[in-house]
Amino acid sequence: MFGATTEFFFRHLLGIQQAEHSRGYKHVVFRPSVLLSPAHLAICANLSSVQGTLLRPHGEIAASWACDSDTAAAKGIAYNVSVPIGVAATVDLPLSAQGAKTIVKEGDVVIWDGAKQAGQVAGVTSVTLAQDSIRVQTVGAGQYRFRTQ
Repeated sequence: MFGATTEFFFRHLLGIQQAEHSRGYKHVVFRPSVLLSPAHLAICANLSSVQGTLLRPHGEIAASWACDSDTAAAKGIAYNVSVPIGVAATVDLPLSAQGAKTIVKEGDVVIWDGAKQAGQVAGVTSVTLAQDSIRVQTVGAGQYRFRTQ
């Protein structure tokens, strides 16, 4: 469907992927693999932000991320996603540096406090710890602004 460079950009840099058993992008997985690797701090040293949009039958699927950083080390990631009406989504967010507590916010609400799901926001049914990420499940249609710290 995509050329190798375009596929890398959408699947690995932006993280926009069709869920395994989905058809027509009815379930989207936002999983920016370059940020989920242990070397994501090195990625932030060389690439500070990415954004893009994928037009599908249900509408525009968009993602963008930016490294929150000072001069030397990344402090967190801002990951924004847009989910069209009629589409469900799962969002995988990077863990903080090894040993650090990961806090996740959607807008101004803390939804993961480092150990468990915290506050509730519309469109988000659960937040769990996955093997290599914080997983936000069943995000409904809308625009979401996630931030890890």
